[in-house]
Amino acid sequence: MKRYLKVDFELSFTSICDTKEEVIEGCGYDIDEITFEELLEEVKGVYEIIEIEGDVRWLNDVDDEDEE
Repeated sequence: MKRYLKVDFELSFTSICDTKEEVIEGCGYDIDEITFEELLEEVKGVYEIIEIEGDVRWLNDVDDEDEE
């Protein structure tokens, strides 16, 4: 089953979406106004959309300074 990580650069937030339609709506668009492929081009620099297969166990962003 394909799922999608939606990384919001402005809010520094990542969410998991189950469908392309959920990604479209999560980016603030109506599913009837834009295709998934058009969305990927439209949101570059604002969102990063990453297609994944399987489970996501955790996401972690660790700064090198925090590892001391």
